[in-house]
Amino acid sequence: MIDTGSSLSLIRKCNVPVNDIDYGHQTLIQCVHGDQSQQPTAELTVEIQGQKYLLKVGIMEKLPFEMILGRDVPVLSDLLGSLGGQLYEQSVCQSDVHVSCSVVTRAQAKAGLQPLPDLCDSLFEGGTKGPRKSRRQWHLEKYVGTPVPVADVSGLEVQWDVPQNFATLQKSDATLKCLFDKAFAGDSQSSCGGIYTVDNHILYLGSEADSRKLVVPSTCRPLVLNLAHTVPWAGHLGQHKTYLRLGSRFFWPSMYTDVQTYCKTCPTCQKTSAVRRSDRAPLCSLPVISTPFKRIAMDIVGPLEKSSAGYKYILVICDYATRFPEAFPLRSITTPKIISALVQLFSRVGIPDEILTDQGTNFTSRLMVQLHQQLGIKGLRTTPYHPQTDGLVERFNQTLKNMLRKFVADTGKDW
Repeated sequence: MIDTGSSLSLIRKCNVPVNDIDYGHQTLIQCVHGDQSQQPTAELTVEIQGQKYLLKVGIMEKLPFEMILGRDVPVLSDLLGSLGGQLYEQSVCQSDVHVSCSVVTRAQAKAGLQPLPDLCDSLFEGGTKGPRKSRRQWHLEKYVGTPVPVADVSGLEVQWDVPQNFATLQKSDATLKCLFDKAFAGDSQSSCGGIYTVDNHILYLGSEADSRKLVVPSTCRPLVLNLAHTVPWAGHLGQHKTYLRLGSRFFWPSMYTDVQTYCKTCPTCQKTSAVRRSDRAPLCSLPVISTPFKRIAMDIVGPLEKSSAGYKYILVICDYATRFPEAFPLRSITTPKIISALVQLFSRVGIPDEILTDQGTNFTSRLMVQLHQQLGIKGLRTTPYHPQTDGLVERFNQTLKNMLRKFVADTGKDW
């Protein structure tokens, strides 16, 4: 039924699914007797003359008809016909016209002045701007009344045939003969922990109806693999995910091997998958140092703000076994100054077997090499432009600078 006096379409509650009813957004409905009530709403797809429209309708417990179409229907004029549409448009236009009753005086008539129109509500405070709408309301109003496109599925055809004689295919498969023997002999325990059962002449893995897996014969396995990996909604996922997808519903002997072979030989995956570069050196674990100060690492922090004593640099030394840090302030970072700090450290903790440094010239100089030879120390170097090799001391450098930043005064010279 069409009701041009209703601004909102209405529908019986029994015709709307319970999950689609929105009790949070109710609308005020006034009947012809003047009674008003708050009723829930719903967003439904309504088909009118073969075309679908998205409408926000009110829900009523009792209606004389299954649904009443109101003025919110976009094709209401077409439904009413040419005469009915003209009358409807005239009634809508007349309802929006503000009639002016201003009086024209004789002086205004002589001067040719026109009377001022009546003031409308939009000229007062607030104008025509109503309550602010949320983003969800703007989104819903944008699509209310718009046709819903219907997908054309005429050209889509099912590219597989579901076998009708599945029980016969299972019994004729030689790879499943031993599984049938286990199911009928009572010794039906499988290697994967389940039991084999036969229901309606069809072999399953598992006894529970909701968790059992269908045993697939060899003639149907390419079809199942194609559905789990190749079809568009399968997504050409990897071997593990394809196996998990199949394993939730199906089973057959050598299933994991077949999934591996199918995924590796998939033409689409071979053409589009990323190629892993084989020229990268394999990663290896760092040796675990158990003796304190057997291996130490050192680095230079600076230049910093010159302190009151004239220091601008810090020599940071970390032990790889205990993570114990040492810091020596330096006025310069020449090799003799660094060796002097190392001698102070060696006099307290002993001579290490290995010293890890970066490629700085003060660490690779001839004097430093002679020190290593005299004391029997093996000098280790990091990869150029790769400070992650000496990550222990590099991380402590950051910690030390954060500590100094919070400790020093505004001048930065009292560290």
